[in-house]
Amino acid sequence: MRTCTYTIAFALSTALASAQTYVTPSPRRSASCAMMDAGKIHCFGGQAGASTTSRIDTSLYTLDTTKVQSDYATHWEEITDSINAEIFTTYPRTRASVAVTSDKKNMLITGGMFGAIDANPARSLVYNMDTKSWRALPNFDDGVNGNDRQIYAEATSWVPDQTRVYIFGGAQAKAAHRWYYDTVLNRNLTNVIYAKDNSSSKIGYYRMTTLDVTTDATTPWQIPPQQNPPVLSYYLQTSVYHPTSKKIFFIGGLVNNATTEEVVNTRNVSMSEIMTFDTVTGAWGTQLFTGDVIPSPRKSHTATLLPSGQDILIPPSRTEHSAVLDESKKIVYILFGYQELRSLANTFNTVLAINVTDPRRVNFIDTSQNLFTAAEKPTPATGDKEIASQTPNPSNDKSSTVGGAVGGSLGGLLVIGIVAFFIWRKKRADKKKRLAKQRQEEEAEQLSVDWDAIEGGFTESCPVPTDEKDQQYSKPFDPSGLSENKQPLVMRDEPSGTTLASLPVPDANANEVLIPDGGACSELMTKPDLPSRQQ
Repeated sequence: MRTCTYTIAFALSTALASAQTYVTPSPRRSASCAMMDAGKIHCFGGQAGASTTSRIDTSLYTLDTTKVQSDYATHWEEITDSINAEIFTTYPRTRASVAVTSDKKNMLITGGMFGAIDANPARSLVYNMDTKSWRALPNFDDGVNGNDRQIYAEATSWVPDQTRVYIFGGAQAKAAHRWYYDTVLNRNLTNVIYAKDNSSSKIGYYRMTTLDVTTDATTPWQIPPQQNPPVLSYYLQTSVYHPTSKKIFFIGGLVNNATTEEVVNTRNVSMSEIMTFDTVTGAWGTQLFTGDVIPSPRKSHTATLLPSGQDILIPPSRTEHSAVLDESKKIVYILFGYQELRSLANTFNTVLAINVTDPRRVNFIDTSQNLFTAAEKPTPATGDKEIASQTPNPSNDKSSTVGGAVGGSLGGLLVIGIVAFFIWRKKRADKKKRLAKQRQEEEAEQLSVDWDAIEGGFTESCPVPTDEKDQQYSKPFDPSGLSENKQPLVMRDEPSGTTLASLPVPDANANEVLIPDGGACSELMTKPDLPSRQQ
């Protein structure tokens, strides 16, 4: 009898210890999220809360997609026991960039906005999911421009065969200088400060820059040799590394002129013509895209290379969100962010799941979740805990949380455990019914997306005057000269009818053209609504 009692007590204590408490993160934007090993999504930081009461957050959350199949928003786990956590909790950040190493064990976070700081925090961090530890990387030493530049909204891409991350663009908060020295072309740029914010610079990583994240790297930061480097400054772009061509594609965002020769206001970057960077040759180029529908300009968006290796998904409806791919399940998860529609701002803490098995027939997965959940701070999910053991687990009579304090006799525990189990199951069933009803009323529009309506009503971009929409990309300025550049960004050979592309290069032969990577025939970008039109 005593042995049996000990066995039951041990089983109960094991079940209690293995019980997992879930939390619901507050709505946020500009968080750093990544799909890590074993189907675990990790998200760090961001601007949390409503716009009027928002704050820069320091929380680190994980979502185990192998265990959680629905109601994602309420099934996060907060990691509170990471090693060296002070290197990121002391200086919270938002609008940082994130990359993941090839083994999916390490999440690299670079840059970001820190708010008011009186020190020189580490700009780049690495989090290892196995050891649950943080590691600070050396700051980028940009020569005379400084080694403590607060760069944010840059584009980053992990290049597996070089075990390093490529970084380009961005802007600088709290700039120490009103100029920037370009070490590649050896010239001083003096039109770098924004007119509306005299403390921020248009220049982030003005030239392609690489970062080696290995522990023993002797020169972690490098500016590789580059051909035909851009002369304008870009930020709020997104980038995608294409392993087949070894090129990085820079999609969308905003562009500025940072020279004194011509003053050009901030412009949207066209989605019909994007920049490329060859990681093998160091050559910059352009890629043309054509089709029945060209996506509208956008910023703070995401672009995800799908498992096909030839298709890029640019989801609609949100901005300053994260998108991560589960290659094994062929699912893209859309996390957090916000939406502006008819002057109504919604900040999300929800997770959307998109089935990308067939890139030409992508569809949202119904996860039976309330897409408009809005908690202002992390709270335990009511009566909804993961139980490792299939045997009903005990709980105290004041809460439905499994794994609480245990008191009373063993028999009393068993009775309370059974009662708590049925109460928990009933609450869970009631909750699902309530969410299903809310989903029918509120979620239908989200799950059945009208891409054309979204393209027309929401651009995720700065407003462009009507009289400029047709001309904003046709005559860009070349800051390498003193007069307006009459050479188009893309040179077209009209007589032959073939479209070729190149970047205008100072002191270069204007007749030299760069063959695009497929041009109009390229299938690297597929807009999901196009195939449906052909049905």
